Amino acid sequence: MQWATVPYATGRSTIHMLAAEAQDASGGVQYYFQNVTIANGSHDSGWQDNRTYTDVGLDPNTVYEYRLKARGFMRVETGYSVQLPAKTHAMLTDTPEGSAEPVSGELGNDLSLQVETVGTTDTPCQAYRILSTSTATDSWIASCIARRRIPHPTVHQTP
Repeated sequence: MQWATVPYATGRSTIHMLAAEAQDASGGVQYYFQNVTIANGSHDSGWQDNRTYTDVGLDPNTVYEYRLKARGFMRVETGYSVQLPAKTHAMLTDTPEGSAEPVSGELGNDLSLQVETVGTTDTPCQAYRILSTSTATDSWIASCIARRRIPHPTVHQTP
């Protein structure tokens, strides 16, 4: 059995996945998604007609592993797919990976800089405050980059 879309997080407590379409000459096909990490079966899909499954009620910022199989009308099952991991999103109180800690420093003779992380985990922002000590003026510049949502992620290597 194959994956059409590998498991991926859609929130802090949900992971979504899609099976490749299976064929059976005698009729309807059913799919079974297994959460291997939670071995008691409480997060498995059970046999279903739908090729998609969303596992809900998971812990935030946690890796779960999944595999799937299919069966035809005569209850003949395929072997399991390759087992793949997916990690749920972090809680909003968790610091986004790679975010800046608040810092400040001098910029030349009369300028200082303060940097803070603001926003949420899903939309982390860097706020920059530039203060001029000679004119007693300051300004804030916020730079927000929303995390891209990839509906169908692909496996790739980081150089």
